[in-house]
Amino acid sequence: MTRRKERYVAIASDPQASPSKLANVIISAYKDLFGVLGLASARLKLVKTYPDMGVAIFKCALEHLPRLLLAVSTVTELNGEPAALRIIIVSGTIRKVKEEIRGALDLLHRRLNSRRISRL
Repeated sequence: MTRRKERYVAIASDPQASPSKLANVIISAYKDLFGVLGLASARLKLVKTYPDMGVAIFKCALEHLPRLLLAVSTVTELNGEPAALRIIIVSGTIRKVKEEIRGALDLLHRRLNSRRISRL
């Protein structure tokens, strides 16, 4: 028996939304496109959330990754308002995904601090 490979996908919304709402919308879009059987075979699971950034990390089967990306691209609204979902990174390890998110957060903090300094 061979091991099933999985991928981790970090997804953010613009405008920022709660990760639980983001997860519900993505799972609903996946189910609408591929049905309940498709959703079950994808082994789609919400692994970690970053509520302050509006980012959710999903785990899915490698062979279903293109379907997940397609489902994410079909989402055009959250809470009845226009929205865009952004895929931050796709990786085989959650460690790499977390590093990328930390890097993005550090960059954001540096930009905010430089704006504060330039205003003084």
